[in-house]
Amino acid sequence: AYLTQLPFKHCINLCKFRCGNSYLPAITGAFKGIERANRICDLCNQNERADEIHYLLRCDFFNNERRKYIKEDYIVHANSLSINKLLNSESVKELENLAIFLNIIMMKFK
Repeated sequence: AYLTQLPFKHCINLCKFRCGNSYLPAITGAFKGIERANRICDLCNQNERADEIHYLLRCDFFNNERRKYIKEDYIVHANSLSINKLLNSESVKELENLAIFLNIIMMKFK
């Protein structure tokens, strides 16, 4: 639904994130020959894999922005089901906020 309900610039962020077309270390590490287990976030001290779930719901580096744009329910129950529910939200405002937050994350890795 976001493709028809959101401004084009927000659709791009959501599409890139959902398709794995970003510069997140979990993705770029594959092209650099870095083993999956060694693609760790260097923005925080959690020693977690630098993937979509980590940056969207867990990484301490983005805490302030996350609180601003993502509902607490998704953060408290941070897992792949939370991301699925968030990405499939029917709330235009929720999707717009998600797109803005994803842009913040992805700009960090360009």
